[in-house]
Amino acid sequence: MALWLLLLAVAVVLVSVLRNLGVMTEALRTLKASPADRLKLKPGKTVPDVALRMVSGEPVHVSALMKQPTAFAIVSPGCKPCHLLLESLAARDTSADPLGIGVRQTVVVSVGAVEDTLSLLTQLDIPSSIPVLVDAESQIFAA
Repeated sequence: MALWLLLLAVAVVLVSVLRNLGVMTEALRTLKASPADRLKLKPGKTVPDVALRMVSGEPVHVSALMKQPTAFAIVSPGCKPCHLLLESLAARDTSADPLGIGVRQTVVVSVGAVEDTLSLLTQLDIPSSIPVLVDAESQIFAA
């Protein structure tokens, strides 16, 4: 009788573990989705017109920056691949078309805090010619 109870307990624990594994797998799939997938943005589409702040503190609408073909780089100060992207932006000729699709301007949108973003810009020596917006509340993801 004790063995049957032990077997039943092990079966319950196993079912619980398998169920939790399924929940964790689904959560990982969500995390693996790129920001563009979460935004439902595809290359060539217009970003949502939200009001953000420049890293200097002045408010700006995203649409005000799109007077010419613009690429938006959404980065996080704690993301190492984002650091590489920013380094490549800083190193390239800002008048060149990096993607070969008529882009004339690149705008960086940081989803980190202002202090973290400023620290990263200083650390990577990002030129002031690249506009940097701060979206600590992730408004661009919610739009």
